[in-house]
Amino acid sequence: VINGQGFLLVNREIVSQDVENFEYMPKPELITQVTILNEPDEKSMLLKWISHINYAKPDILVTYNGDMFDWPFIDTRCKIHQINLYSETGYFNSNKCEYL
Repeated sequence: VINGQGFLLVNREIVSQDVENFEYMPKPELITQVTILNEPDEKSMLLKWISHINYAKPDILVTYNGDMFDWPFIDTRCKIHQINLYSETGYFNSNKCEYL
C-alpha cells in the first residue's frame, strides 16, 4: 500500500479470469482502494512488479519472512526468466539472509 493505494498483481496463467479492483477496509478509518494489475504470465508479472518498485522507490519494504522466503523466491523466479533482480532494482542478497 502506497499513500492509501493498494496494488495486486495477478498472473493470468494461474488465475484464468480478470480480477476486478476492490476496496479493502481492515478498519473503518483504513480504507484502501486496490488496483488489480492482470498480467498474462509470470515473467510479465515480475517485470510489472519491478517497474512498480522502481516507480515507487520505497525506502522500506515491510514483509513477513521476506528475507527467508519472499525475496529468495522472487530472486529465483527472476533468474528462471533471465531477469537480474540486482541490475533491475538494486536489491541483492547480502549472503546473511538479507536483501539490501
